[in-house]
Formats: sequence, structure tokens, C-alpha cells
Amino acid sequence: MRIILFNSNVMTRSPFLLSVALLLCGATVLDAQPAEEGQRYRLAQGYEQSGDMKSAARVYRELYDADHQSNVYFQGVLRAYTALLRFDELLPIVQDRAAHFPRDVEMRVLYANILHRNHRPDEAVKEWAAAAEIQPDQEFAWSLVAQSQLDVQLYELAAKTYMQARGRLGEAGLFGEELAQIYAITGKYEEATNEYLNLLSTSAARMGSIKNGMGFYTVNPRGADAAIAVINKRLQSLPDFPPYLDLLAWLYTEKRDYDGALDVVKKIDQIRKGNGSDIYAFADAAISDEKYDAAINALEYFQRTYPAANALHGIVVLAYAHALEGRFHTLPAHTKSDVEGLIDRYMAIVKENPGTASAAEALLQVAKLQVNDLNEVKDGIATLNRLEKEYPKAPSLEEAAFLLGEFYLRGGDLDKADDRFAAGIRTSEDAHIRDLSMLRRGEILFYRGRFARADSLFAALAQDIGGEAANDALEYRFLLQENMGKNDSALAHYAAGTFALLRNEWKDAAREMDLSVAAGKNGSLADEALLGKARAEEGLGEAADAVATLLGVVKDYADGTVADQALFHAGEITEGKLADRPKAIELYTRLLTEYPASSYVARARGRIRALRGES
Repeated sequence: MRIILFNSNVMTRSPFLLSVALLLCGATVLDAQPAEEGQRYRLAQGYEQSGDMKSAARVYRELYDADHQSNVYFQGVLRAYTALLRFDELLPIVQDRAAHFPRDVEMRVLYANILHRNHRPDEAVKEWAAAAEIQPDQEFAWSLVAQSQLDVQLYELAAKTYMQARGRLGEAGLFGEELAQIYAITGKYEEATNEYLNLLSTSAARMGSIKNGMGFYTVNPRGADAAIAVINKRLQSLPDFPPYLDLLAWLYTEKRDYDGALDVVKKIDQIRKGNGSDIYAFADAAISDEKYDAAINALEYFQRTYPAANALHGIVVLAYAHALEGRFHTLPAHTKSDVEGLIDRYMAIVKENPGTASAAEALLQVAKLQVNDLNEVKDGIATLNRLEKEYPKAPSLEEAAFLLGEFYLRGGDLDKADDRFAAGIRTSEDAHIRDLSMLRRGEILFYRGRFARADSLFAALAQDIGGEAANDALEYRFLLQENMGKNDSALAHYAAGTFALLRNEWKDAAREMDLSVAAGKNGSLADEALLGKARAEEGLGEAADAVATLLGVVKDYADGTVADQALFHAGEITEGKLADRPKAIELYTRLLTEYPASSYVARARGRIRALRGES
């Protein structure tokens, strides 16, 4: 195992690696060489660059034997022999060179390294010690020695070297990061944490790099516990030192102990006189991480502790509603009254904070809940119309305008939806909204059966490979190119069925998908149509029928593009709606064996482990 935790600027100080890398990208032009010698050197370089290290080693060695004074040839021999692991042959060469340059720290360190690689550890240790003593008052000398020891995984010896350097140079914090990394590798988590805390004591600006370093061992529960214990001990003498507290709060979140983290954040907020800003920042980060319970606890504390006059009150109330909604959407099931309760919370924000961006954002969330969770499209449209009328300068206005087009589409009003999306393309400053608006206009043409015009629009979108809608546009293009002019009847029924699915008109959707399959039984659209039919059956509450339809896709269109998706979704329905755990495991396992290259394989493995109680 090679050491991997050290940052690049430290690793490049390794004497062994430096020596091997020296002049790798081209040596000094050898103008003074005879022409033949120069040609042989270029020959050796050619061998090396092509990967023929045996030939390179032979030519470099011949050149070096002819000119022992040449560092260029020596470096070539060193690179080639090292690549071939011919350390026994390399040893006398390095030994001779070290004898010729006894005051060259790097060469003596290299000699020690090669001795160790030739299973002569005692001699290597003596040489490393001698190398350090050549310039014992120079930091670089100690660094070269320690890094050489790390190259051969002598972690304890390298740590001892760094500690000796501290004593000789009289700098207590010298090589703190390097020592911390060694301690982390060797499982000495308390020592590693102490080194990092010493670094943090001298510069709070190092917090980011310290978290990165500690992150290598705090993922281990034992490492995280050790780090927390060390910081708490330090805090006994420095109870109000913000950098230590910041680090402690971070460690608790790393452990997923959000209650512990919140207790620390409360203290930080008091010390800094943050007036709740640290509490809000903690909650906001928890929402981003989808840790909704932690966010709710923090925001409830804020509202209990700080008055409504607090500058953050409005945004905290809105964040609280977001957290409740986030938790709501993670629940396996919820009722209409649950949704209406969330809507009431958002509407209270609108009432208590009139004219504010928080109120506009609350209205936006209300509209989404009305349409997506209650299927009350008209109410959602009315809410967005109110938002546009009362908050014409709200930051959420562009999203609201786009959503209004989505809701018109969901309600079946293609003309109004098209007008909205056309306006979005013309006026929106958000590239994401412009791309999606263009995609929706193409979909409207598709639903209307104007396939050639839709294909032209999708083609324009697909050309922008980095665009938000490029992948969807490519999928539509593939569907249209495969079926336009060959399977128009099946395509028309499929488009009608897809539009019915969008409006949650499940019976119409199932009927249109059946007609599409009947019109193009042997076409490339049938398996896609059956997927749509299964979705409609789910919407109708016919879970068993949906599973049967999906398994029919797998049976009849096993080599199609959606068979793996159908099999995975059959497993999901069997697990979630039919509550048949053994059958679900069987279906997920089929996916692993029948479609091992599928993008659903990782998710299927995860579901199998969860159903077996392994995670």
C-alpha cells in the first residue's frame, strides 16, 4: 500500500520520487556530446517514452558507464531501473554516487531508500540519520528524510523524524499537517486531532483544509469519537474558542448526531452574538442535506428564542414550512388533510408577511401542493395568478410563470400553455427555464400530432449538448424518427395516451396505450406504450395489473430499451404497493442476472439489501 493522504506539494518533496522524476520531461540539450552519443541518448529516450523500459535501461546504463559524471544519464538509469524494480542493480550505482557527493542530502536520502528496498533496513536507518545531519538546521533536509521513509511505508520512523526536526529546529508546530496524516493512517486518532487543533489555534483560516484532513478518519465512528473527545478536553480550558466549537459542530454532523451539533451551534450563536443567524445557517444546511427533523428542531428553537421582530423571522418561518414539507414528502403515505395543513402554514406566512419575498415564495409552494399533491389544477392556477398580480417583482416570478404554463398543460389547455412557454422563451433570463419552455412547446406539438414540426424543434434543442433539455429532446427525436411515416397511427395513440397521463386521466391513458400497442404490435413503440399503460393502471389503483403489464414488457420485448426499467419498476410496485417482499426480491434479483449492465442494477442491489435487513 502506498501512502495516499498527503497533498501534492508535500509528496513532491519526496527525495526518491523527486530523483525519479527529475529531467523526466526532457534533459538538457547535449550540444557538447559527440553526435553518436547524442543519438544513443535520444534512442534511450524513445524507448522510455514508448514503454520499452528494458531497452531504455540497457542504453542508459551503457551511456552512464561511459560517463559517470553525467547526472542526465544517472537519472535515466534511475528511472528505468526503478520502473523495472531492479533495486539490487541500482544499489551499487547509487552507493557510488553518494560516495562522490557525501554532502548532497538528496543523494544520501536516495541511497538510504534504495538500501531499504534491498532489505537492508538497519543500514538504511543509519543513512537517513546521516543525511539529516548534513544540514540539521534546514527544514528541507528533515522533510526529505521523512518523505523518503514514507515512500517505503515506515510511518512510525517518519513520525519520529518529524518530531526530531521539531526539537532540533525549536518549532513546536513544525510539520503538524504531515504528522496528523501519519497518525491518521496508523490509527492514532487522538494524536492526529491534537495536531490539527494546534494548526487551527494558529490560523482559523485553515479550517477547510483541517476538515478535509480529519475527514479521512472521522468517517470511522471510532475516529469521530476520538476527535470529539479531544476537542471537548481542549474546550475545558478554552470554552469559548469559536474555531474549536465550529469544528466540534461539524464533527457531530459527520457522526449524524444533529442534536449534539445543534447544542454546539446554540453556544456558537451566543458567543458570536449571532442573534439566531448561526441557528438559521445550521437549519438551512440541514434542509439542503434533507435532514428535515434536524432542521425543524433548529427552526423551532429559533422561533421559541427570538422575537418576531428578529430580522430573520420571516425567512425562518418560510424555511420551517419548507422543512415540514420536505419531511412530509419523505413519508410513505400522507392524507389530504396533511397537505391542507401544509398549505395553511404557507398561507399564514403570506398573511403575516405581506409584500415580502417570503410571502411570494410561500404562494409558489402553495400552488405546487395544490396541483402536485391535491390535483387541484384550477386552484393552483388561481394561486399563481395571485402571485403574479400581487408580487410583480418577486425573485420567484420567473419560476411561477413557467409553472403556470405547466399547470395549464396539466389542465388540458394547450393554447394557454403554449402562450406561456412562448413568453418564457422570449423573456426569461434563466437559461434553464428557456430550454424547458422550448421543450414543452415541442411536447405540445407532439400531443397535437404535429410530429414533423415537433421533430424540428427537438432537433434544435438536441444540438445544444450541454443544455438542460438536450437529453429529453434526443429521446423524443429517437421516438419520432423510428415511427414517423411508418407507424403514424400507433404514434398518434401514444401521444394521446401520454397527454392523458400528464392530466392524470388514467382510463383514457390506458385505452390510448392499448390502441397504440394494437396499431403497432411489432413496432418499436409497443414496449414504451405498455410502460405508459402500467403507469395508468397504477393511477387507477390496479397495482397487480400494472405488475403484470410490466412483466409482459420484459417477456415480449426482452431486448428492447425499456425492459430493465420495466423489471425494476415491477419490483418497486411489488415491494411498495403489494407488500410482497419475497416476490420483490425475486424481481430485483432477475434484474441483476438478466440485465447486469443496466443503470438500475445499483438501486436493485440496494433494495435487495434493505429487504433482507442488511442495511
